[in-house]
Amino acid sequence: MVFVIPIPLGVIRRNLASDLLVAQFDIVVVAIAVAAMDHE
Repeated sequence: MVFVIPIPLGVIRRNLASDLLVAQFDIVVVAIAVAAMDHE
């Protein structure tokens, strides 16, 4: 449930920061969330 929070923040930051940098960050967040779900 905790992993749902960073994704909307990434969407908000996309308006403030470089699209490429934020896109990379979002990919990392999603990868961690998926890995955590699979681990459980």
